[in-house]
Amino acid sequence: MMRAIKESITKRVPKVTKHIAIGALISSIIAFALRIVLLGMIYTILKNFSCLGVRVFDEALLAMTLIMIGGTYIPGGFLGGLYVGYKVKKKLRTVLVFSALVGCVILLALLYFSLGYRITYNIEVEHETRVPILVPLLGVIIGTYLGGYTIDWGKPREEISEGELVEALEEVPRSPILTDIKGIGPRRAERLIAAGIKTVEDLIKASPEAISAKTGIPEKTVQKLIEYAKRRAEEIS
Repeated sequence: MMRAIKESITKRVPKVTKHIAIGALISSIIAFALRIVLLGMIYTILKNFSCLGVRVFDEALLAMTLIMIGGTYIPGGFLGGLYVGYKVKKKLRTVLVFSALVGCVILLALLYFSLGYRITYNIEVEHETRVPILVPLLGVIIGTYLGGYTIDWGKPREEISEGELVEALEEVPRSPILTDIKGIGPRRAERLIAAGIKTVEDLIKASPEAISAKTGIPEKTVQKLIEYAKRRAEEIS
């Protein structure tokens, strides 16, 4: 019964969605844990040096915000991005965006409902708790992209063999040349080129009388050649 339920969920939930969720959890939980550790360290350092009063200055609050971005949000997003970049091979840019957004939502929920904000209040950095949502979002997105593309650079690229390249080039339609037209061999092609008819398109647009006069090819033959050229051009298009 449980196996059937698991298989049903696996079929309905795409693998990409699972990787987005796991990457988001990694980035949010690690950023949350780093935040707790970092805030505790800052509080301890300030207390030991009797510098708790610096918290009232706007410069100190700005420094705190920058430390949070560089020491918690970006590293957390980076590790989540490493996972997503390793697992996802297609549309990585879009997947990283979704992973970063979901991770930021989870992180904000953890900060709001858990111990993170309580520690912030304990060290009396009230302004820091009111930092706009864009700050953690920016840090998580930057970290996620850095991690995702860091691991993506190391992926082996699919190499095309010489035989596959030749086959691919053969499949690409090319414009017909004069000798592709029925009734035109190398010698007749040289006579047409000397008369200014260098491509099949030139032959189609030219006047049979003018070509006959310049090349000495009978006019009826030229008309047939033009008809063959038109059919050939239609086949290519």
